[in-house]
Amino acid sequence: MSIMAISWVMFGGRWQYLNDKGEFVKNQWVNDTYWFDENGYLQYNQWVDGGKYFVTAFGAKARDTWVNDNTYVDKEGIVK
Repeated sequence: MSIMAISWVMFGGRWQYLNDKGEFVKNQWVNDTYWFDENGYLQYNQWVDGGKYFVTAFGAKARDTWVNDNTYVDKEGIVK
């Protein structure tokens, strides 16, 4: 039996995330904070997940803040 560690991986200068099965996370959130696109790369400074959420320049979901000075997102990251 082999055990895979969940881990962050830097590949080609971009972050990816391996799940417990050793597969790159794609089109989903990790820890409800980081969004990985269809190619498995962490996204930055843009609207993601069908335009429902904004991720910051650090890659984390924006919460309880103003985005681009004109759009407010609540503590869950949802546009209000």
